[in-house]
Amino acid sequence: MYGSTVTVFCRSRGADGDEWYAAVIRGADLAVGASALARQYGPVPDGAALLSVATVPGCTSPTGAVQPSDCALAVRGCDKRWLPPEVWAAADPETKARTFTFACGDGDTFFVSGDRADILNGIGGTAGDLYAVMRRTVPDVYAAAAVSRFRLIPHFEVIGR
Repeated sequence: MYGSTVTVFCRSRGADGDEWYAAVIRGADLAVGASALARQYGPVPDGAALLSVATVPGCTSPTGAVQPSDCALAVRGCDKRWLPPEVWAAADPETKARTFTFACGDGDTFFVSGDRADILNGIGGTAGDLYAVMRRTVPDVYAAAAVSRFRLIPHFEVIGR
């Protein structure tokens, strides 16, 4: 458990086009396939995945004052901190470059098995619908469909499709 490396891609939508940011997490747990997920969640569609990511208790705030609404969580095995989707979406580009989020819907956040952050090299972070391109060209690409944050044993579980 927690022996997988994944890359999380987050889309920032803007008037001048989309900007993509990547975060590599080493030491995640990635369970792929309906049979791997059925034990915990019951019947799930084929091609689904469950990403479990351990977090570190406590948080910091990009605004300086620690408030639960803008808490930046440290994630084990990642040099970037997690922000809630609405805080990340409103952040400036510098903050987005050193954080990531799990936002559900429209391929705004997706994850890929392995260290794939280098894909953004040469495209400057702008690639239109990077999710659609990655789905066609790279195996094990999953859009975040549901996210749960657990506090007792600090971690995230992200269901991808």
